[in-house]
Order: sequence, then C-alpha cells, then structure tokens
Amino acid sequence: MKMTIRHWLAICILLVVALTAILPTQTNAATLSDVPSSHANYRAIQWAADNVLQDVYEGNQFLPQAYMNELQLAKAFARLDDSFPAFNGYDTSMIYNFYDEYHIPYKGTHNNPSRNQTITRGDFARLYAAFKGFDLTEVYAVQYLYMNEVSTGKTGKRTYEDFDPAATLTRQQAAQLLYNISRKGKFSVKGISATATGKDNNKITLPAGFTSKPVEDIETGNGTGTNDQSNNPHWNTRVKNMEVTKTELNPNGRDTVNISFEFNSCTAGAIADNQSYTFEVTSKYGAQVIDSSGAVTKTVQSDGGTISANIVAPSLTRSVVDTISFTMTEATATEATKCFTLVPITTQLQYTPKAEMVINYEVFDPQQPQEDQGDVAPLPDPLPGLPFGVGQTGTEVFMSEGEMDIIDIDPTNRTFRARTLESYTDDYGTVQNNETITGYVDYEYASLRYEGYSITPEIFEGIVETYLFGNTELDIVEVDDELQVLYSVNDEGRIQFDITGLHQYFPIHEAADEYYAFTPLMVMQLFVPTAESVTIGNRESVDILRGVFNGLSGFDKESYLLYGKGGSYADLQSLFAKMEALIEANDKADVPPGFNGYTKVMVTLVRPGGQVVTDYQGSVEINFNGESQIVKFTTNTTDHATGTGSGGVAVAYFDSIVHGDSTVTAQIVTPDEAYASILKDITNTVASKTFYTSQPFSGKYCPKKVEISYLLDYSGSMNRVDQENVRASETHKLIAHMQNATHIAMSFGRTASLQAKGNTQDVVAKKPFHNVASRGVTDIPAAIQSTFTHYSAGDTEKAMIIVSDGKTRMTNLDSMITQLNQRGIKVYTVAYGTGSQINDRALRRLADETGGQYFNVTSAAQLHNAYEVISQIVLCEEVVDSCVYDASMFTNVSVNATRSLMAITAKINEACDDVAQIVVAYELPRGSTEFILKPRNEGNYRLTMKRRQLSSLAVYDQFEIQARDDEGNVLASRQVTQALPNR
Repeated sequence: MKMTIRHWLAICILLVVALTAILPTQTNAATLSDVPSSHANYRAIQWAADNVLQDVYEGNQFLPQAYMNELQLAKAFARLDDSFPAFNGYDTSMIYNFYDEYHIPYKGTHNNPSRNQTITRGDFARLYAAFKGFDLTEVYAVQYLYMNEVSTGKTGKRTYEDFDPAATLTRQQAAQLLYNISRKGKFSVKGISATATGKDNNKITLPAGFTSKPVEDIETGNGTGTNDQSNNPHWNTRVKNMEVTKTELNPNGRDTVNISFEFNSCTAGAIADNQSYTFEVTSKYGAQVIDSSGAVTKTVQSDGGTISANIVAPSLTRSVVDTISFTMTEATATEATKCFTLVPITTQLQYTPKAEMVINYEVFDPQQPQEDQGDVAPLPDPLPGLPFGVGQTGTEVFMSEGEMDIIDIDPTNRTFRARTLESYTDDYGTVQNNETITGYVDYEYASLRYEGYSITPEIFEGIVETYLFGNTELDIVEVDDELQVLYSVNDEGRIQFDITGLHQYFPIHEAADEYYAFTPLMVMQLFVPTAESVTIGNRESVDILRGVFNGLSGFDKESYLLYGKGGSYADLQSLFAKMEALIEANDKADVPPGFNGYTKVMVTLVRPGGQVVTDYQGSVEINFNGESQIVKFTTNTTDHATGTGSGGVAVAYFDSIVHGDSTVTAQIVTPDEAYASILKDITNTVASKTFYTSQPFSGKYCPKKVEISYLLDYSGSMNRVDQENVRASETHKLIAHMQNATHIAMSFGRTASLQAKGNTQDVVAKKPFHNVASRGVTDIPAAIQSTFTHYSAGDTEKAMIIVSDGKTRMTNLDSMITQLNQRGIKVYTVAYGTGSQINDRALRRLADETGGQYFNVTSAAQLHNAYEVISQIVLCEEVVDSCVYDASMFTNVSVNATRSLMAITAKINEACDDVAQIVVAYELPRGSTEFILKPRNEGNYRLTMKRRQLSSLAVYDQFEIQARDDEGNVLASRQVTQALPNR
C-alpha cells in the first residue's frame, strides 16, 4: 500500500501519544537546592519530585540521603500505579486498604506504627515483585529486579550481595528505582493470591554464583549468629508496635514527640517483665531526651520489653531528616539481647522550620490561690561563652577545665576575672606553661554550685565578695585575695563553677572543723536577706534554701532545730513565711482592677528556628470563653503591676476561669509588612491551644484522721501515658485537700522510694514526685511491701492509692493482698492510659479484694474526678457516684479495619451505670446517620460491620459519640475526628 503524507502524519501522532504514555512525565519543574545537575541520580530525582512521587521540603530540598519509610514508598507506588483510584486522593488508609486486597506485603497494613518505620532495599524488591504478581522471598525478588532491568546492583555485578538488600533504602535510591520502573511502560498492580510466603520462588531461576552462600542458609539463618542483621530470620521481629506520636516537628527547641516501642530478644523471644535494659538515645542533629521530671538525659530504661522516650527537637533553621537511635548499653545487655548493642533501633523525624504563634497562659484562681497554674516559662537561658584569657606571651587561650582562682568580681555586670596555670602553644609555635589571666567571665547564665547544691548568682556573689573583700555586716574580714573554684562544662554545654569547703571561714559554727548535713544551708542562708528585708526579687534564692531544707532528712531537720538554740532554724522559717506572704500579695497585685480572678493569655511570635520577634508592629485578636480582645505586640509588653515585661508579647486578661479543658485562639488582624515574608506561615492562620485548668475539690470536706499512702508508678512505660507528669500535680493537690491526714508519698519502679512523709503542711512543702524520673520496670507488690514500713502500728484508718499503667510483675501479689487485708488497708487503684497501654489485671484485683475501688483515667480531668471520689469515700465514708457526665466519660474511642470488616470501639467510665446505649452519629447533607454500639464488658462497647456498609461515610472524618439513658436522653457526648478507613 502506498503511504500518503496523511498516513505518515497519523502514524507520527500515534507514536507521540504512545511514547508520552510510557515515558516519565515532567510537570512543574523546580530547581532542587540540594541536588545539582551533576548528581548521579539527578534525572531520576528531578522526575520523582516533578511528578510528586516524593515530597520536596522547605527551601526546595529533596534530602537525597534521607531514609524512606514504608508509608512514603506506599504513596509513591500508588501514584505510579495506573490501577489506583486516585479520584479520592492518596489518603493513607485508602492506600493500605486498596493494596490489602492484592496482598501486597506492606507491614503497616494491620500495624499502623510500622508505616513510619524505615524499609530496606530487600523490602523494595519483594514489594515490586508482588505488584507484578509474584510472591517471592528476598533472594528471588532481587533476581526478579535484575530480570526486569529495574536494577543492576550497586556495582553492576547483579548478585544478591551486590544489591545490598539489608541496607536501608534512601530517597535517592528509591527515586532511581521508581524511575527505572516507569521507563518500562505502564505500571499496574497485579498482586498475589494470599499472604506472601514465597510460593512463587520456583518460577525464578537464580544464576550460578548469585549468592556467596547457599540460599537455604540465607533464608533460614543457618550457620550465622543472631546478631548478624542480614542473616538473622528474626531480625525484622526484634521490634514491634513502634508508635511515634508525630513524625514532623518544628525544630524550635520545644516541639516534643513521644517514641514508644516493644522489643523481643534477638531470637524473637519475649522479654521478661522483671528485666530492664538501658538504651542510649542519640540524635543526628542534637535532639534531646527528657525524663518525666523535665531533666535532660542520655539514656532510657526499659520496663520489661517496653521503651518510651520523650524527644525534644533541636533549634534549627533548615529542614533536615533526623535519625533517632536506641542502642542498648553493653553493661545491661545479655547474650539474648546483644544484637541491640551492635545495631541500634532507629526511627526518623522530619524537622521543618516554621514560624510560630506561641500561646501561653496563666490562671489565678481565688478558690485555689496556692495552685501555680499555667505554662508560662522563661525561654532557655543562653549558653555563656567559654572562659578565655591572655597568656604571658599575649596569646589568647581558652581555659582548660579544672581549678581556677577568682581574683575579682563585678556583681553589676555579673562577670569575674580569674587566673590559672595553662599549657598551650603560643602564636610563635612555642609550648608555654604559665599563668593565664582570664578576660571577664560571664557567670549570670552559668551553672553555679556550692557544696554540690545549685545556687543563684545572688548567693554566688555574696560568697565570692565576702571571701575576697570581707563583709562588715556579717563581721567577716577578707579571707584571701583569690578564691579557688572548679570550672567544668556540664552535659548541657553550660559552663559550671563549683565552690566547696568555705564554712570554716564564716561564723556559723563554734569550731572550724564542725560540719553537719545542714552546714551548706547555713552558709547559703548568710547571703540571702532576712525576713525583715527580703523582697519578691529574692524569691529564687529563697526557693533554693527551701529546696535544700526540704531535702534534709527528718533527723537532720531536728538537729538543725536544736543547733544554736534554734536561732538559725527560726530565722529560716520566718524567711519562708515572709516570702509566702510576699508571693500571695504579688499574685493579688497582678490581678487587674475589678477582677476577682483571671485567665491571662500571652501570644508571642517566633521566627523559624525559634528566635522571638520583639519589634512586631501589629496586633492580634485573642478569643477565650466567648470573649474577644484585640491587643498589640508593642504596647502590651509591660506588666501593669510591676512595670516590667517581655518585648514582643501580646497580653490579654480575661476575668473568667474555665475549670477543666478550654481552648484559646489567636489570629493576627493587623499584620506588620516588615515580617510578611518571615512570618508567612502564620499571617493568615488561626492558632489555637487547649489547656487544662485544675478544678477545686467540690465535695464536702470531712475532718477525719486517716493514714494514706500514694504509690505513683515511675517505671519506664509511664513516659508513654503521662508525658506531662500529671499524676504528680494532681496528687499534690489531693494531699493539700486532705488536711487532717498523715501522708506517705512513694514513687516506685523496680524499687520504691519515699518522697515525703508527715502532715499535710510538711508534705505539700516538699512537692513530692515533681522531680522523679521514669526509669526501669514496674513492681507493684514490692512497692506495697516497702510502704508497709511507713504506716503506724495504731488503729488509725489506713488507705492506699496506686496510680500505674498496671504493667507489673505479679510475683507476691497474692501475699500482698493478704497482708493488706490483715492490716486493714483499702486500696484504690487508678489505671492511667487506655487500650494496650495498660494492663489492669493486678490493679483490679488489688481494689476488688481489699474493699477499695478501681478507676481508669486518661487525662488530668479524669484523674481529678477519681481523686474527688476517693477523698469522699475515705474521709466521709460516703458512697459517691464516680461518674461525671461530660466528654471525659469516654476514655477511648477508635476506628479500626481489617481487609473486609471495620470496627468502632468505645470505652466509658464503668461507674456510669445510667448509660443504656452508646451511639455514633454522623451529620450528613441528607440528615444524620446513627449506629448503636453493642456492650461487651467492663465499660467496653463495639460495633463490627462489613466495610461496604460504611463506604458512603468514608469521606467524613468527624462524628459524635453519645451516651444515652433508657429514654434516649443524651447524658454525655464527645466530638471525634477520625476518618473511616476507605477500601
């Protein structure tokens, strides 16, 4: 047939269309700042970014070396797959549910935490094979990649080892592999017929020499150690149920995430409940681990096979992916867990700097004037520069850690000068060893200590000035012209100066060699004003004295009282009383005119990276409890009572207090154009914050004498359920409420520790539990045994409160219950957490078999309600309804799905016996749709349905759960935001 021009044009058009269909598309090309055109994978990375298979981060960064997690790869495959129903978007649940029908071996299909775990190159090979319809184990899946020209290995050898299947998949490697797949033409999922087991291995022939050892050894681990990642068949089961509360953080030095996981031994054996292992936690970019007391730590201890750590993001101005590593220390490892010392458990966090509108609050409640309520805290003190000086040859020298002699001090500027012997190389290359005089050393933000106790700059100055120059008021003459201090740098990176052994130079003891546990306190007391002259400005120093005093044992306190006829002791107590009066007066002065109490809201603007904006020329609208105020950032920076304040803070006072949970919102209404670019993330957004205001005890008070112990669980697993140490603050308030009781405050993990004991005033003053770190295993029976020794032998009524997640050793539990009954101690147990976070078996037995009561709480409000009930039962001997008919009634609501079924579950306070029905209600355009959950046991309700019955609701992510009585009246409700899983 003769070809005409028209025929040729038609053929060319068809060829163009065909090529367009099979070649990678290019859209919205953007220059990636960290992938130059010379990069080996440049073309593939640019394609992946342009076609949205992989995200591009702040500053057009691709982060090619960052690791891929399973969810990121699942989304990339979904975008590449022509069969995926993209008209509904790429919702996570939709992706996993869709590919579950094809049995694609994603680990996160039925285990949500696995979605955020990194994947290996071998995982990629198996997933690709399943997409193409082959159920292959890793060795055969790698050969299948080679057969389809998706890869040739890292060096082109096309062997199993050359592919490096055990290595974690990076973003640049994933981009190249996905690009290679796309170049093969249309990609559409075929899937496999059942759960992946390798049943298609016989369809793939491995070339001679493909593996360096028999395939059977590779896939079974024969002849290899359990600590060998590539050969241990149990390697991927070392870690289970990893939960990361959020994977993207703002690197501002404050944003926090909780990472929790369970682990097995290196051979997949269970970890015994009574075992505890120490893990060192490291961060590639300087994130810090904080314990339950808020202190920075480098290690966490497991509670059996459970690890939980709270991670604070560093301050950064660029987007990076951080790797958080958990490495078991050699000292605690056994042969069965040695693999954790060789290869750490890792997870990744994305840091994306963003501008912030930070909302803080402060509440003054006249019903609870002693309660310090709010989250206002000063920004972290800046790290002072390291001390340096000038040597005899004129060379500038940084001081080595060790002893140095202070020779002068300037309290006005809070600097001192010192001299020390230094060994250094001078500017001429000569090694010198001579005296070096420091420049002016800034001690205002240094860590200052006397005899191991932290002290304020005020006390530090008093000690140094008196030693160097004398003190006429104290009748002390100059001791010497130089004062030796020990200089070091602490774990925070902050310079530290320690002073020791000066008591013999100050008139506190009759003999110079006298020394008692309270001696350091007496020295510090010399340099704090007395009750007659103290002001609110000395509060920090008085708090230091109070902390040292409270830390003394009962014997040492009594000794201090008797020492010197009690004069110094009496002066100290007068000082404490005067400061309390000053604080109360200051709180009252801070209340705006006409306000009985107040809620104070402060809004601060922060640049990406954490720097506070102090000169913003604009205003913000703040809404709280139905009231709105518009305030400026520049004119509301001073406190009306003291004439001081912080630059850049917009402040609004509201004359209302909302007990329980409340929400405040803020939005810029008058923007400052000078910050339009820097603060673009927040200029047109509404910031909100929900906070909890402590509720006063509402029940009547019965002045009954009772001995009551408080056993608070501070094992490692409690980091997961009570990250803000709510159990400490609410227990402190309960102790203050029970005024006539004798209190025994105990913290426990593997062992128990007495925090405080005595009457209400003494125990409240010690603030028990506030500085306890959560570490180690849980042993409730051992804690009970330890507490017995602190009860009196008299007939006073006795009770015990235990707050725990219940994950405890059960050894000796029966014996403890018997002894509790013999001693007449009723136990009230509080399970803190929900679902798999708690194990309530032991807690229920302790309460049921001693005549006490069991509670389950998940929040501060619910813990307060439980304590309200316990106080009425113990003090007034009244049967109290422990049900509160509000949103706090629902302790857990969740939506879960399998491949064909879906379940909505709810748990309510078991004491709410008026509840006849639990109903889930959806508001739809055509009207509401309701589902009734069926009761199961112990306050649990559940509705299981086939997914297709709920397919019409898949686009709705909000519903209301209601508790109704027999007549259909709504007793309580709660709004829930949780999308129904799609098919």
